[in-house]
Amino acid sequence: MIVVYRKSDLACVGTVTNGMTFEQEIETNVIPNFGGVAEDYDFTTEEIPETLYLPKWDGTAWIEGKIFDPEVELQLAKDAKILELNTLCNQLILGGFISDATGTEHQYKFDMEYQGNFSQQGVMLSLDPTAAAVPWPTRDAGVLVHTREQFIQLCKDAQEWKATNTYRYFDLKAQIQAAGTIDLVNLFTW
Repeated sequence: MIVVYRKSDLACVGTVTNGMTFEQEIETNVIPNFGGVAEDYDFTTEEIPETLYLPKWDGTAWIEGKIFDPEVELQLAKDAKILELNTLCNQLILGGFISDATGTEHQYKFDMEYQGNFSQQGVMLSLDPTAAAVPWPTRDAGVLVHTREQFIQLCKDAQEWKATNTYRYFDLKAQIQAAGTIDLVNLFTW
């Protein structure tokens, strides 16, 4: 097998396929995909070990082209863990909450649409102090009529649900950012 590499950074850019010459491969595939001119590339017949992530030709053998930087790897691990926990936090919040504002526990939706509906209904109660009841859907018991006080408590419960989970996320995020090793980062769970 003939393996083509770029001289400037020694990165593998392809192989010469059956029936083609090195020059044909350069003109047909390498330059259109990687740019440059034919003189920018060279080849070797040394096989690339399958264990290499980003193979580079050092002039005598294929070596790993990815340079390990512990600080970069730690930051990548932190970013990935923070994204994972942010996603889990959002899923939990949007998944709904339980409230006993009516005196009995019920499950309530809290996706983006319902958050907007809660806000809108809260504004309506503020604008109309005579409104005494609010029919509101539950997940487990259909639509229930909530008294004004019950609905205000329901809104408070919703806000507490969101705030508790959001503050937990921010606390975990701060701890992850302070972690000094990838092993410590990987210990964090929701």
